[in-house]
Amino acid sequence: MADTVLTYWMSFGVGLAWLYAVGHGFSRHSVESRVLLVALFVSIGLIQLCWCLVLAEEIEHFSWILYLHQPALFLIGPCLHAYSKVVSGQSLGRKSLWLHMVPALVVAGFSLAQWLYRSPSQPVILSTLSVAASAGLGAGYVGMVLQRLLQIDNPKGYIRAEIMVLVFLLLIGGFVAFSALLGGLLSSRLFFQVYLSLVTLVMVLSYLLGVKYPELVHYIAEANEAQKIKKYENSTLDNVDVGVCVTQLERLMQEEHLYQDDSLSLASLAALLDLSGHQLSELLNERQQVSFSGYLKSLRIEAAKRHLLQDMDEPILTIGLAVGFSSSSAFYSAFRELEGCPPGRFRKRHTT
Repeated sequence: MADTVLTYWMSFGVGLAWLYAVGHGFSRHSVESRVLLVALFVSIGLIQLCWCLVLAEEIEHFSWILYLHQPALFLIGPCLHAYSKVVSGQSLGRKSLWLHMVPALVVAGFSLAQWLYRSPSQPVILSTLSVAASAGLGAGYVGMVLQRLLQIDNPKGYIRAEIMVLVFLLLIGGFVAFSALLGGLLSSRLFFQVYLSLVTLVMVLSYLLGVKYPELVHYIAEANEAQKIKKYENSTLDNVDVGVCVTQLERLMQEEHLYQDDSLSLASLAALLDLSGHQLSELLNERQQVSFSGYLKSLRIEAAKRHLLQDMDEPILTIGLAVGFSSSSAFYSAFRELEGCPPGRFRKRHTT
């Protein structure tokens, strides 16, 4: 009975990873975020599927999955690290990204050679070195993301929850690396059952955290901006005509409604103003006492309030997406935060 439950749970994890990949591929996030999240969950899905086949002793019939899963092992850490930088509003340099992808590319070439030149009589087995190295590398990347979150001053409850999930993931990576180094555990049925069950649990916890706290991503971006401002020893706006920049910024928002672009980032807006990301961040934080994400949020909510009262027949979700929010949960959360009530109640209260 226990084996049957675990089998269903592990199969659920495989399907969940692929479902996440498809869902993020069609999301309204920025292109960078979508690519990184799709690559992350496709990699997790491949690893889950491969190890389920190893557990079921069916991997011999699907050897190509094992050779695909080997580079996937080395993709998870870099994708998670790069996504955390994008979420935090930091620039994602292409050279830096390719550098992080070098291990996965090297292993991909090695896996291709293995697949092309493997003898049919040669058994298909997991590489102890590959599993140990990738798990250790992944744990290192999780540690970098964790360190970034730990630097946030006065973290809210959901940041602490995210930290706990990352600590759990870090422990899983360490557990897998240590187990792989012991060698014999890779042939243990219990090892695969525990690993696959834990990874499925992490995905479920991450999903529940995102549903309960849709503002998590925005809060991390705001906190990161505040941290960057504190690091400025001298103003980055000394040679900038702040008045002209503020006027141009207001024109972009009030006349061109640039806030409606749900992929608008600190870097892209700064480029339109001929500023660096640091300069725009300081302009908003120090001169207008608001973070970049907070600035966009307030503009979007003000626009949503106007539409709610002027377009009475327009569905609330349509309005939220039209003003720049990427999901209904983000819209409702931001509206409650700024107005103290959901948008439906706001519309009803002001029309009666």
